[in-house]
Amino acid sequence: MSQNQPISSLSLILPPRTSLTQTLPFRTNSMQIFVQTPTDKTIELNVLPSDTVKELKQKIQDRDKCSFYGISFKGNKLDFRSRLSDMGIENGCTCCCYIQILFKIPTGEILELDALPSDMILGLERKIRVIIRSSFYSISFEDNELNHGSRLSNVGIKNGSTLCCFITIFVKNFVGKTVTLQTNPFNTVECVKHQMNDCKSIPLDQQRMFLLANN
Repeated sequence: MSQNQPISSLSLILPPRTSLTQTLPFRTNSMQIFVQTPTDKTIELNVLPSDTVKELKQKIQDRDKCSFYGISFKGNKLDFRSRLSDMGIENGCTCCCYIQILFKIPTGEILELDALPSDMILGLERKIRVIIRSSFYSISFEDNELNHGSRLSNVGIKNGSTLCCFITIFVKNFVGKTVTLQTNPFNTVECVKHQMNDCKSIPLDQQRMFLLANN
């Protein structure tokens, strides 16, 4: 090529264009979802529509190190074998982790109940009352009465926790004063006497208890 050849007559040979999708691997079907964990935190996770619910559970546990029983979406429990796409879970959706708690009823049976950590104690109590068909019992956890306005996560209730019911009884002493006691239905009369002693300093050998018939 002559050095005097004008630039306008030069032909430039450029390499063929390469699209961005050819040079950079990109998973177009990946998506981001939100998960409300048992610790009442909301985390973001990158998942695939083809992921199973079981795989999603493992990703949640790897991220949050939490224990829970299952996953729900729009109030529906998800089968571990199902794929996220089959459940209608799309980019930006929010799933919730639910826990399973145990409840000991007066007959001695143990009920298994599924609940969200964000559920209120009042809602859980109503659910239990429907099952045992009684409104005379309230809920306790680790011997502590639970406030109706508290959430399960706020009072330390976790997956696998055991709750009990308690009843309110009235004890009238010999001077006619009525004492209100909250006790476990499984307690013996001696246990109630100990409660009276702790509450009113009445020695056990000075207590006589009998049941008054309701009018």
